[in-house]
Amino acid sequence: MFKGLPTGVSLSAEYFRAVGQCVLVGACSSVKIVVMNILIVGAGAQGAPCAAILARQAGVNRILLGATKLAAAASVRDRIGSPKVVATSFDARRPDEVVCAVRESLSSVDAVIDLTPSFCSQPVMEAALALGAHYVNTAACPEHLAQLIQAQPLDLADKFLAAGRTALFGCGASPGAINVICRRFCDELDTVERIEIRAGFHVPAQKEMIKTWMPSWRKRATLLR
Repeated sequence: MFKGLPTGVSLSAEYFRAVGQCVLVGACSSVKIVVMNILIVGAGAQGAPCAAILARQAGVNRILLGATKLAAAASVRDRIGSPKVVATSFDARRPDEVVCAVRESLSSVDAVIDLTPSFCSQPVMEAALALGAHYVNTAACPEHLAQLIQAQPLDLADKFLAAGRTALFGCGASPGAINVICRRFCDELDTVERIEIRAGFHVPAQKEMIKTWMPSWRKRATLLR
């Protein structure tokens, strides 16, 4: 089911807690590990390190890494060097193509991690529903954010509820980690007048800009090595 508040804080906090639990479960020999198949949509600066991290988790059986161009996904697969990772290609804007790629490669997946631009969010969500999988994205989709802020029904919420599946929005850096950090400081302060967040947009009047991320990755530098 969908979970979240207008600020998006609960969405991201729950996601990070879930990730932590997965890591702990995978590291504990006394706990039964639930093995999962995962579809990662996007093989770029987010998808590549995400696949590298998940490939090292005991609870992950297979990873289907999809990109528009097969060569891009295959290159990441080869750099990771894990038999868990399978490369494929599809147009993320076409749910039928995503579903077909999963059926042909892994038969089924338990979760879909959407690391594409926000305009692909809804089509990938539809693919996740068709696959009977949980869904999470890192994008700040304007439509979803507007629905959260205005307390309106979220797109496809009724379908995810009916399917007994969870969809989490905005679990990246901003929104996502930034929201959690802001909430943490707000809870520790007596009053808060204003919070300013710089998300990486360049203002011509400013000579310097803090780079929030780089469009490249190195296997050795990936988290949770």
